[in-house]
Amino acid sequence: MFLKLPFYNTKFIQKDFFKFLFIKNPQKILTAELKKYLRLENILLLKSARQGIMAVIKNLNLAEGDEVIISSFICPVVPEAIIEAGAKPVFCDIGKEGFNMDADNVEKLITNKTRVIILSYVFGTIAPINKFVEICRKNNLVLIEDCAQCFGAKYKER
Repeated sequence: MFLKLPFYNTKFIQKDFFKFLFIKNPQKILTAELKKYLRLENILLLKSARQGIMAVIKNLNLAEGDEVIISSFICPVVPEAIIEAGAKPVFCDIGKEGFNMDADNVEKLITNKTRVIILSYVFGTIAPINKFVEICRKNNLVLIEDCAQCFGAKYKER
């Protein structure tokens, strides 16, 4: 391969960055590298996180009054996307041990109007995803992981 992408590579230097800027078809190369790195078949690159969160939320076909639980410590793009989709953001307190939502706090906020939980990982820290998966399965909710701030991080070696 012409270019090795630098996911958490401390040896990535300026010349590699400039080489990447001037290659042909960077989107095609980045897509191929992400597919390998993430071991996924389908990757959709968008120009911003705003576009990504909007695309995901709009495709859930939320109805007026549906609730989406999100962290109280989150980028304003997320509640804006929820409101634009016609749903209602419900803010959840963060846990004592970090800046991520606390699973116990989330459970207290679930109502018969709750449809989605958006779990945003903040400052590269991972929340205990297994607890959130269990909550969503028990309550028939969609779980969206927002990994914008922790790309490449692992939870229990996954």
